[in-house]
Amino acid sequence: MMSRMLYYMEQEEKAGKQAEYYETNRDEISKINLDQAIHINPTVSNLSETQLFKLKCAIHNVANLRNNKNIFLAPGPYTLEEITAFETLHNIKLPLELSIYLTCISKATFKDHLHWQHVVLDKYSVNMMPTITSDKKYYNQVADDGNGDGNDDGNDDGNGDGNKNECDNTTKVLTIRNIGCGYSDVLIIDKEGDYSGQVWNEKFAGDGVFKKANDSFFDYCVIHTSN
Repeated sequence: MMSRMLYYMEQEEKAGKQAEYYETNRDEISKINLDQAIHINPTVSNLSETQLFKLKCAIHNVANLRNNKNIFLAPGPYTLEEITAFETLHNIKLPLELSIYLTCISKATFKDHLHWQHVVLDKYSVNMMPTITSDKKYYNQVADDGNGDGNDDGNDDGNGDGNKNECDNTTKVLTIRNIGCGYSDVLIIDKEGDYSGQVWNEKFAGDGVFKKANDSFFDYCVIHTSN
């Protein structure tokens, strides 16, 4: 129960910071012209008004980081041809927001206060991870010992079988940031499903959880580039 409460508190804090950022920078960000982005990747025109604003936020933030001489220079973007070749190789379709970011802004996400993380697109990039338990809860998100008290002393998935690894399905993911110590942020890239396009954080190396971090890549990007 405590782990679930901490998770939701963390999500509320993120949402609050994001809302504050949007309000503080709205006027400056709204002036950004997206004509060049549309020319590079015409699918930009398919974004909603909310998504377009978040794209402008990402452009604004990455530009500021590129102007910071204390941070390593962010690499340029991928071409549409490179994106298409990667999708064909793995028989997938990258979520729209990620595809636009990678072709219009950079092929890397902001890793920490100094470095960028290349979003590698090769034959080894797509991985499978367990996602949803039979009762549709996040994998190990409400871990307990199976006795229903919500304690994680047994560290299983809460379905009472004592096995934290039992899942009904797996999902395709793409690593977008290696946090360190074996932990990473991944984007769910399944073609279908309620979780496609979401960013999840996995801490399997420390016997930790696999939980949703952000509802969309743009939300994730804005938070990690505005710090």
